[in-house]
Amino acid sequence: MTAITALWLPILVSAVIVFIASSILHMAPLWHRSDYPRLENQDAVMEALRNLKVPPGMWFMPRSKDMAEMKTPEARTRLRVLEGTNDGFEIAEADLRLRGPDDDRNRQQQAQRAAAPLTTCG
Repeated sequence: MTAITALWLPILVSAVIVFIASSILHMAPLWHRSDYPRLENQDAVMEALRNLKVPPGMWFMPRSKDMAEMKTPEARTRLRVLEGTNDGFEIAEADLRLRGPDDDRNRQQQAQRAAAPLTTCG
């Protein structure tokens, strides 16, 4: 009978190979790409989450359409602001600097909010 001490290297090597293979099989087919879809009104949802004091990390927004959009300077700046603070006023001021006041998108968001107001539980 072979002692376990003689088998430690094959056991370790096989464990590493299984780990690497399972990681590749999990990531390569992109099965989970649609797990967190982009919301059409994600700015309004983010505002509602901030008002409800849901901490960042419990939600995945802003979400870009693709990798090209994530690499834009505006997207990187928005993510840096979200990483740097949990203060809603600072985030709103940074958003105002990035997008500016009263553009068409803000008017659309206001119309959507008026058409479907958010309610809170409790």
